[in-house]
Amino acid sequence: MTKKFTLLLAIVATVLVVDSTVVVAQPDSAPPSGDDEQAAAEEESFFSRFIDPYDGRLDFTAGGEEGGASGLVPLVIPGNDPTLGPNLLMAAVYFHPPDPSVEPVAGSPPTMTFGGAGVTENESWAVAGGHSTVWNEGRTRYFGLLGTASINLEYFGTDSSKRFESDPLDFNIEGDVLVQQAQFRLGSSNFFAGGRYTLMSTDVTFEITPEDDIALGTSVDAGATAFISFDSRDNTFTPNRGTKASIGLSYFSESLGGEFDYSKADVAGVQYWQLLDERLSLGLRTEYHFADDDAPFYSLPWVSLRGLPIFRYVGNHAITVEIEPRWQIDERWSVLGFAGAGRASAHFDDLGDAERAYNYGVGFRYLLARRLGLAAGFDLARGPEETTIYLTFGNAWGF
Repeated sequence: MTKKFTLLLAIVATVLVVDSTVVVAQPDSAPPSGDDEQAAAEEESFFSRFIDPYDGRLDFTAGGEEGGASGLVPLVIPGNDPTLGPNLLMAAVYFHPPDPSVEPVAGSPPTMTFGGAGVTENESWAVAGGHSTVWNEGRTRYFGLLGTASINLEYFGTDSSKRFESDPLDFNIEGDVLVQQAQFRLGSSNFFAGGRYTLMSTDVTFEITPEDDIALGTSVDAGATAFISFDSRDNTFTPNRGTKASIGLSYFSESLGGEFDYSKADVAGVQYWQLLDERLSLGLRTEYHFADDDAPFYSLPWVSLRGLPIFRYVGNHAITVEIEPRWQIDERWSVLGFAGAGRASAHFDDLGDAERAYNYGVGFRYLLARRLGLAAGFDLARGPEETTIYLTFGNAWGF
């Protein structure tokens, strides 16, 4: 934990120094030459792009178009995961300028194009890019993603088969993914109806011993999802109040371009309340996921909580609940705590008897892009087996 905390403290100190407004007096010296003045002006111009004139503080899109409502945000994100180990993500997000002829819609996501690549200590890697936009005065929302990855994970077995719980099997899943999604606002309400197409090619290899591997071969999953959602959040990145909920039914089939026939169902919701003169934001997350018995093992749902290894608690049914209170110190800084629990089981009736996974922790956020409402910070999470640090952009629930 020493290296993790050193990294955390170093980044916090950097943000604090940049965010401060302390001016240090310089010793008397000879008047600067013309070249020195030009160099100083160029340096000041560059760094001033990251200072918000509204409050004189660090802001990644302050020098962008539309006064910080758009711009390019480069990201270098160190992280750590119980399964993947220390990792590094390098990405860039471009927030497109809003159309001045269109009246802004409260809570509507901005148009953005993104791309990035990540590597981990356990030799996993991923590359992805995508685009998200809003049309027709906020009534139509589109999202597209194209990516490729090679991920090294551990297989603990499902809740009904704990054969590998004490000695999990190492496996690699490599493949490509394409996602195309569109949703449409129903009238003038906050309800949306939409559809999504997912196409995945996967190549799975299990490591039985350091010398022996079992390759399952390349397979293709193709599925169509129909969903209804409700979204009244005041911001898509770091919400303070409102509701986001969705119900989706997915069907994967050979007729859609895949090699498997199976069904999935997903029910998820988050609720945010703003309390105590808007200083406290209280968030509640609930999720339920289901996949039928014909789904390949890598498509089964699992309990997803900060501090838990990926694919650790797996079953045909998975349920998760998490709460997160966040206290606003000032307009930029906030601190938070969180705690959650979940279970996974092969049968719905057995969820109550399944092993309980849990997490708890603390974190902080800094408002990196004021006009966009985008905050970022660190979370220190404790699960049943270990403690992990996460660097989070936006909200940790990603929903």
